[in-house]
Amino acid sequence: MYKACLSVSRAVPVPGESVVHMTVDQVNHRPIGDGEWSDIQATVARIADVRELPQRQKEAVWIFKLLVHPLIITMSKVVFVFELIWVIVSTRFLLPLSGFWTVPSGKLVQIEHALTAVGSGQTSLGIKAANGVVIATEKKLPSILVDETSVQKIQILTPNIGVVYSGMGPDFRVLVRKSRKQAEQYHRLYKEPIPVTQLVRETAAVMQEFTQSGGVRPFGVSLLVAGFDDKGPQLYQVDPSGSYFSWKASAMGKNVSNAKTFLEKRYTEDMELDDAVHTAILTLKEGFEGQISSKTLRSESLALTRNSGKVLTPAEIDDYLAEVE
Repeated sequence: MYKACLSVSRAVPVPGESVVHMTVDQVNHRPIGDGEWSDIQATVARIADVRELPQRQKEAVWIFKLLVHPLIITMSKVVFVFELIWVIVSTRFLLPLSGFWTVPSGKLVQIEHALTAVGSGQTSLGIKAANGVVIATEKKLPSILVDETSVQKIQILTPNIGVVYSGMGPDFRVLVRKSRKQAEQYHRLYKEPIPVTQLVRETAAVMQEFTQSGGVRPFGVSLLVAGFDDKGPQLYQVDPSGSYFSWKASAMGKNVSNAKTFLEKRYTEDMELDDAVHTAILTLKEGFEGQISSKTLRSESLALTRNSGKVLTPAEIDDYLAEVE
C-alpha cells in the first residue's frame, strides 16, 4: 500500500481538446506509472468493499426477515398442527384400542366394554360333578332361516377338553383356533394330551396380551373351559382381562345373577354327571324366555376318560327335558 499523499488534477475540458488527467506523487514529485496506478485502484476498491460490508449485512438481515423468517414461522405452525392432530388421534383412537384408558377408579375402560359384551350374550354355565363335567348354553338363532348346524357355541378343543362362551362369536373362533394350536403343539412335543390347567393358562395369556398391546382390543368373550385329566374333572372360567379361576359351578351371560343363585341352591359336591346335566337344564330353564326345547338348548358333557367327550344330541336333550318337567 502506498503511504504517499496523492493529488489528482483534472483539466478543464476545452472545446476540441481531450480531457487530460495527471496523477502526481507529491512526496517524490514524480508521475505514477500505469502499473502502480492499477495497484492503487485495487487497494481502494477493497477498502470500499470493507466499508460497505455492514450495509450488506443489514440488507441480508432484511431479506431474511421479509422472506425466510415468515417461511420458518409458517412451517412451525404446520408442525404444531400436525403434532396436535397426532395427540388427538392417539388419545381418541390408539389408546382406547390398546386398552390403556383408565378412569380414576383404576379400571380399564376397554375391559369394562368387553365385560358389557359378555353380559349381553346368551347364558352359559358349567357344573363339575364327581365323575365328569357338563357345560351348557342357550342356542338362539337370529332367524328361522339360519341353518342350525352352522351355529356352534360349544367346541371341542381336545378329546378331553371342551369350551363354551358368552359374548362375541367371532372373538370366540379366534381363541378356539389358538387354543387348538397350543394343544396340538404340546401333544406333538410330549406325546400326551395337554393338561386342562396348562391350556387354560395359555389361553388366558393370549387374552391378557390383547389388553396391553397397541392397535388391538380385548376379546369380547368369557370362556368356560371344562376338562378331565389326571387331576379329575375341572372347570375354569376365563374373563376378557385374562384372569381365570377354577369353579365348582359357574354361569355367565345376560342372566348370570339368577343362574348363579340357582346353582348355589342346587349344587352338591357329590352329584353325578347325570344330576349335573339335569341341574344345568333346570338353570337354563329358570331364566329362559319362551318354550325351551332341544332346538334352543344345547349342552355338552365330558365323560370320565380323558380321551372321550360327548356333545348331547337333540334326542338326548329332549329326554333330559322330559325328566325335569
